[in-house]
Amino acid sequence: MRLPLQLLLVSLALLASAAQPALSASEREAAIRAAFLYRLSFFVHWPEGELADPGAPISVCVVAAGESEVFRQLELGARRWKIGERPMRVQLLAGGAALEGCHIAYIEGDLPAARLPGQLVVVESMARLDGIGDLALVATRTEDGGTRLGFHADRQRLARARFSLSSQLMQLLSFRAERPGDPS
Repeated sequence: MRLPLQLLLVSLALLASAAQPALSASEREAAIRAAFLYRLSFFVHWPEGELADPGAPISVCVVAAGESEVFRQLELGARRWKIGERPMRVQLLAGGAALEGCHIAYIEGDLPAARLPGQLVVVESMARLDGIGDLALVATRTEDGGTRLGFHADRQRLARARFSLSSQLMQLLSFRAERPGDPS
């Protein structure tokens, strides 16, 4: 029996934070972001021929100005995580770099120089979603003072993408209100 996606994401986030109890709050949030990015890869479907041979790795890139705790957490996870039968490769790119070879890119620094069709770009703020992002992984404060991460999306941008997201994930996304003049 398959667990619902939401339960899997919550479980993974709890495992990421519990596995390293000595982490600071910002390190814990980075570990949870890394876990979300890893699990996201299971719910993205690329068109036939978009990925190399069946055993080739899925490449997750982090674009950051300098060091990145999310990259460090992804790198630690990549040693033991697999995406289906594929290994996970993690790369750290400087802002302004092209996203060549990236299947999923997480932008926490300057925007990349260019992106290629078929790449899933995840940004860390709603403002960046307007620019280059397909999804925004945004932290919001809860009433009890905690932090909750969630994915936000632009419905029109996803409709034009060369990849598709599973229906399970689509149900969990918060869609930005459509703006006047957006194509239907």
